[in-house]
Amino acid sequence: MSLFFKLMLITFLFSACVEQVKDSADPSQTTSAFSENVVPARWSTAQFPLSLKFGTSFGTNEISAIENSANSWTDSVQNEIQFFDTSSSSVDGKSNLTSYEDGELGVYKALVWPSGLPATALAVTQIFGQRYNIGKSSEYVKIQHADILVNYENFTFTTDDSWGYDLESVLLHEMGHFLGLQHDKSSSNDSVMFPTISRYNNSRNPKYKDTNNLLALYGRSAVENNNSLYKPENIPGEKVVITIELYPDGKEIIKTQKGLIYETNCNHHGTFKH
Repeated sequence: MSLFFKLMLITFLFSACVEQVKDSADPSQTTSAFSENVVPARWSTAQFPLSLKFGTSFGTNEISAIENSANSWTDSVQNEIQFFDTSSSSVDGKSNLTSYEDGELGVYKALVWPSGLPATALAVTQIFGQRYNIGKSSEYVKIQHADILVNYENFTFTTDDSWGYDLESVLLHEMGHFLGLQHDKSSSNDSVMFPTISRYNNSRNPKYKDTNNLLALYGRSAVENNNSLYKPENIPGEKVVITIELYPDGKEIIKTQKGLIYETNCNHHGTFKH
């Protein structure tokens, strides 16, 4: 395995608490001090549109949900940037996390949930990147690879308002993380990155806060300012992996790996029900 895939694991969460980690079937047991310190993460705009693949196990309506979610992010900035180019792939869900380190950006229907992830996680976005300017105000993660895993082994997802979690709503939120967006705790009316979504509520279009946050990362003015804001210094960056675990009980869990040592951040929002 290459050095890039052996390093630190960060898992971004809706809110944040810090403790030594063991993956638990009950993430609600984690408690700690609240923290707002989250390093910005972004793709190079030269990589757009991102080639996002989906496997053969998705049905026609599920593929439409994937394509609609991807197109919605482009529509939100009035087509100023095409974020995704979606297409099919022969690669489907895999049995362990390391198998996803294949260079293909993908949305996976995980019929067999990876053993390295808690079975109670609804979906996971995993991002690989390099962290620059550590400890400085310009610190950021340059994203180099990402995948979305949807836990079909343990949860039911719907595309037609029947029983289950609305797939398009879940994917829209996850694609926001995929692009580097963090949570926006203003309100669910203002942002699809608000850390609350119920089983029967659909939220299939980015809101005005999401548009503003995307343009802050990738809009023309952001690109013009990137020479100073996101310019790596003449020192090596630190390889990182960001994994965002969504749970149906109101939180996401953040894990940071340094070698074989993990730290966990967790946010507590009692009404979150992905």
